Amino acid sequence: MSNLDQAEKYRRQAASLAAEAISTIDRRYWHDGNGGLYLPAFGGERTYLGLVTCTVDQSDNIILTFQCTSEIEAEIKANLVQLQSQMPANVSLCVNTWR
Repeated sequence: MSNLDQAEKYRRQAASLAAEAISTIDRRYWHDGNGGLYLPAFGGERTYLGLVTCTVDQSDNIILTFQCTSEIEAEIKANLVQLQSQMPANVSLCVNTWR
């Protein structure tokens, strides 16, 4: 498996775990399988809450970045330790928040 394939695998896993973490706020939160985190709204619309992106550096380290609203920041940060424990040593996690 290439490093990019591994990065994608971990990004999807991180998005799934992030969705589980924020579901403690509201069970309606979900992720789209591509790293997007949403809250369904009326009429089939959805509110975008965040995204998990990945980067592979020159040393083959994988950086997963949770880009999220301040609404879910605390839940994401509270679960980073558990999430990091499920990732290999070459995977780093960080959170960027927008308001």
